[in-house]
Amino acid sequence: MTSGSLPDDARSDPGTDGPVEGSAVNGRRALSFPRPPRSLVAVVESLVIGAALPAVGFLINRTDPFFLARPFSWIVLPPLLAGIRHGFAAGCASASVMAFALVLSVRYHVFGVDAFPGEALLGMVLVTMIVGHVSDVWHRDAERIRAQLESAGRRANEFARAHFLLSLSTSDSRSRTREPPICEMRSRAFAS
Repeated sequence: MTSGSLPDDARSDPGTDGPVEGSAVNGRRALSFPRPPRSLVAVVESLVIGAALPAVGFLINRTDPFFLARPFSWIVLPPLLAGIRHGFAAGCASASVMAFALVLSVRYHVFGVDAFPGEALLGMVLVTMIVGHVSDVWHRDAERIRAQLESAGRRANEFARAHFLLSLSTSDSRSRTREPPICEMRSRAFAS
């Protein structure tokens, strides 16, 4: 689709490929914009969150830095937070950091982790995937609603401008003809 055939309200974000034709909405073709790539801050934050739990755990309890001996599986928390904040990919990146750290600690018998906690790791990955997917869907819906609200606001401004110009034009034509409005003519005709 060429840029000359796009409606005036179709804008593309800088750094993206521009608008892409989407599905038909109410008989009109909707334009959807590709999501910008994840920012470097989101990636770094997700990796730091993933590495923070073992670091804090090491400071608290050197024999159990992943909190695997605790009743609650704290290993789920960092990828869960990253998934909620930044979506599916960031949550999975954080879960990958945690999994990598667990594999290294089991492989080299570091931090007292002798057996691979497969169930905890599987639960962490599944919860992260679900939460990240829900976060992505929620962010897409919020963006779509924001775009619809902006479009409705633009149309409301156009209607208000057209109404103002119409009332201005009507009052201007009345003042030029110097005739009373139709309502006044009717009241005069029935009053006599």
